[in-house]
Amino acid sequence: MLAVLALALAAAGPAAANGDPASHFLLAQDVFLPFQQRLSDDAKADLVAVVERANERGYPLKVAVINTPSDLGTAGHLFAFPQEYAEFLGKEIGFQFQGHLLIAMPEALGLSHRGGEPDPQAAAIADIPVGEGADGPARAAITAVERLAAVEAPAGGGFPLVPVLAAVTALLLVGGVVALLLVARRRQPAEPEAGSSTTT
Repeated sequence: MLAVLALALAAAGPAAANGDPASHFLLAQDVFLPFQQRLSDDAKADLVAVVERANERGYPLKVAVINTPSDLGTAGHLFAFPQEYAEFLGKEIGFQFQGHLLIAMPEALGLSHRGGEPDPQAAAIADIPVGEGADGPARAAITAVERLAAVEAPAGGGFPLVPVLAAVTALLLVGGVVALLLVARRRQPAEPEAGSSTTT
């Protein structure tokens, strides 16, 4: 038993030490914040709030703010490459999360979805500048989330457009079928009453 326990601890130690921290945090929450160069309270509150609103509106999203290489753990070689890291991290958490994953670094933003695939919506946020200072990447992420959620969901919340159109189309088809059946029924000749006879 002691030998088995020792092997388990030896295996768990490197596993806990390796990998990037965001892959652990984002399994339980929607926002990962940097360890170094911490955000101001205002930037942190604004980022958490905008991500929460996006998810409530039906835009599944997680955000990781990476200010220094140390925020990446053993994935530090991906610092300054936000798109590559977005795809890398998306694969790491893809077994649980298949929505949109936004990465904010001092250099730029990155976006993936469906467990690490490049997100076509990345073009919609490519022109967002990242400001200087610890809050710079977070502020850029806030702008990106607002823009992405506005593209995906109708302004002011409400039902997503595609399901609504599908429901309306289905109702119209059912109504058309019912109308055709009623017209066909009216055109059928009346059957003679039972017991009646014709004479010449």
